[in-house]
Amino acid sequence: MGQDDNNLYCSNYELQWQVSVGSLTFPIYPCRSTAETFYRLKQSLGILPSSFHALDIKFVEYVDTHFIIGVDLEKIIDSSFSGLNTKAGDLVSVKTLWDPSIPTTILPLKMYVVMTADYLLEIRDSGCQIFD
Repeated sequence: MGQDDNNLYCSNYELQWQVSVGSLTFPIYPCRSTAETFYRLKQSLGILPSSFHALDIKFVEYVDTHFIIGVDLEKIIDSSFSGLNTKAGDLVSVKTLWDPSIPTTILPLKMYVVMTADYLLEIRDSGCQIFD
């Protein structure tokens, strides 16, 4: 992201992205740089302010081969069951924008979307029950 074929930085090659859940967008303004995307990934993992935890990805690897977007939908950071309810039937979409002048040889070929959620599981001798 953000590099041309000669490994030189080019701002036109930056990916812009935004996640929409119904009428809400995260972040409010589109993310426009690799550095901001890396920041938001650390924020979504809950390790942004930590001096003890870190990602095992060097920034150069992140840019070249390990590009991951993380979006936290919790209303209170690091608080279970405070996230946005995506089960209400709202459409969840990922919007991306590339500059049309980017060579197709450096564009990504695949995108995987993974969502995680908090659930309660009650285990009894008569069976299990999931609360969402």
